[in-house]
Amino acid sequence: MYKYYQKSEKREKSKKDVLNLNYAPAAVVCEDRQFHAKVRKHIASALLIAGMLFLLTGCGHVTEEMKAGKENGIALMENGDYESAVAEFDSLIDQTTRVTSFEIDVLKYRGEAEFMLGDYGAAAYTYDTLAKVDKPRAEYYYLGAVSLANSGDQDGAENRLESGKSADAKHEVTGYAEAMEALGAAYMTAGDEEKADELYQTLVDEGFSSTEVYNRWMMAAMALIGRASLDAKATVTSS
Repeated sequence: MYKYYQKSEKREKSKKDVLNLNYAPAAVVCEDRQFHAKVRKHIASALLIAGMLFLLTGCGHVTEEMKAGKENGIALMENGDYESAVAEFDSLIDQTTRVTSFEIDVLKYRGEAEFMLGDYGAAAYTYDTLAKVDKPRAEYYYLGAVSLANSGDQDGAENRLESGKSADAKHEVTGYAEAMEALGAAYMTAGDEEKADELYQTLVDEGFSSTEVYNRWMMAAMALIGRASLDAKATVTSS
């Protein structure tokens, strides 16, 4: 008879040998509870892992039809039909409920198609979206800067350029030089040759000394010299 529980001495011997959980010793009950607690913990962990895998893999939500749609969009881009390509990629994005590698890839193609179409504001929006739903990669900011520079938004372009440089301290990511060139061209168009000159000189100092960069830099420098000459003549005339 277990000493932890008071039982009648008249209980039959056959019943004494039967292990009844209602009359188990405290140690046995404790071990049993610990066992069940461990089981529940393992089950909870397994469910958590399964849920994470579901989200990461997308559980096969990308259909063969969607894959075909993506290939069709790429083919339309290669044929120069950027408007139809953007429509195709938009349709694919509308069919998804979460962001996976497939959606990231589609957004990249859509941004490129929008840029080639000349819809620079839309392209910048797509690259901003990529920086949010994927990772704040420097390449997205640089591409956004190029897009905004082409749209004439110098402030927005400079903001994206600085964000890209923050994520790319050594300026090694593809797109940096292109963003600097595009912003310089935007400043030239706006008549701010001084800022354009600073950008081009920075590129040359950093080793991005292509023929195009040199040509743009010389144009900015000549514009500054011409302006200085006009200012000097104006000063002499007024005196």
